[in-house]
Amino acid sequence: MREKTYVVNMVKDVGKKTAMEAQLASHPELDWQFWIAVEGRKLTPEQQSEMILPAFKERYGRLASLPAAGCSLSHISIYRDMVANDISHALILEDDARLQSDLHLDEIKTLLETDRPVAVLLTPDFWHTTTPISKIDNKHRIFPVYDGYMTSGYMINKAAARLLIKHIYPVQYTADAWEIFISFGLHLFGVVPHMISYPEGLGEIGLSQKNNDEPIILKIRHFCGRQKAKLYSSILYLRGYRHSARMW
Repeated sequence: MREKTYVVNMVKDVGKKTAMEAQLASHPELDWQFWIAVEGRKLTPEQQSEMILPAFKERYGRLASLPAAGCSLSHISIYRDMVANDISHALILEDDARLQSDLHLDEIKTLLETDRPVAVLLTPDFWHTTTPISKIDNKHRIFPVYDGYMTSGYMINKAAARLLIKHIYPVQYTADAWEIFISFGLHLFGVVPHMISYPEGLGEIGLSQKNNDEPIILKIRHFCGRQKAKLYSSILYLRGYRHSARMW
């Protein structure tokens, strides 16, 4: 059976849609549809007040941009669709995702065929245990994830969609706040090495979070934040976790 696949795409990003269509043409195993993304910058003040909690800005500071909130709202709308239409599990892609030729979905989705809330990251940039729970082939393994980033390509089941709807709307977390989602009860896994990648450089969300004219005190604060992130990575490594790095 073909895998239900949502591709998040903003109406204005015609080029990304065309490029993704070319990729999807070589993946007959995917039953895909483009999902119109929420453009955060187009939200009215009333919509922002209704859909985004003050805690979002308090938690993330400058990272709590309107495009970041729009990303969260886009993924939440997919979770709602899965629950409303009784979709047992699905692959969720963002329109700049880069897919390898064989995604091994049949092997991966066995993890999702459960009443437990489960998601599986197919992209890199997550911290995982050193002991895999299963072997996909001679190259790929699936590991439990401790913390991760990105929502460019992942699989999720209906139980997880229902769980996240309950906890993350109105928006107070980024779409990839995986460590927090784990604390809600999500069982998160990741494939190593990754099967889906994404372009280098800043996308719309990253650019919206960048401000070269910010006051010096904020520059210092953000520098300290980057050093804290490096320290966090070192601590996780010493605790026995390993990082799934971007390979391509």
